Amino acid sequence: MNIYELKAAYQDLQSRIEDGDEDLEEALEQINDQLEAKADGYARVIKNMEAQAEMFKAEEKRLAENRKRIEEGVERLKKNLFTAMKETGKLKFNTDLFSFRITRNGGKAPIVLDVPEEDLPDDLVKVTVTRKADKDAIAKYIEETGDETYAHVGERGERLSIK
Repeated sequence: MNIYELKAAYQDLQSRIEDGDEDLEEALEQINDQLEAKADGYARVIKNMEAQAEMFKAEEKRLAENRKRIEEGVERLKKNLFTAMKETGKLKFNTDLFSFRITRNGGKAPIVLDVPEEDLPDDLVKVTVTRKADKDAIAKYIEETGDETYAHVGERGERLSIK
């Protein structure tokens, strides 16, 4: 019997005993024994699955550490190549395998604050749990008014492109 059948049989016998049927106690004991044996089996499976989950968790941690180490190595190598290309003035070239280029980052130019965030007017600040400069509002303000009292538009960064 599976656990669902055992449970139903147990409940049926328990109900019949409560209704006064006295000859069923031995059957109830058998079901109790079967249920306990089934519980032991379940417990073995549960413990095995918990151990496997812990093993996978440890392996995930090890793999994440390896991935992070490799990603840091990639960034270090890219930074070294970027620096060498910038310092030699060789910003674009092709080899038999790859093409290399230093390009400006796309998107919006960064906003560089020239005053502490506390000195910004309220319409240039996002209010959350803490006061924080709203750089989109500041960029719009500079674009519309030309006023760079609080901040100025910075230079876009550069990145190495390998294709």
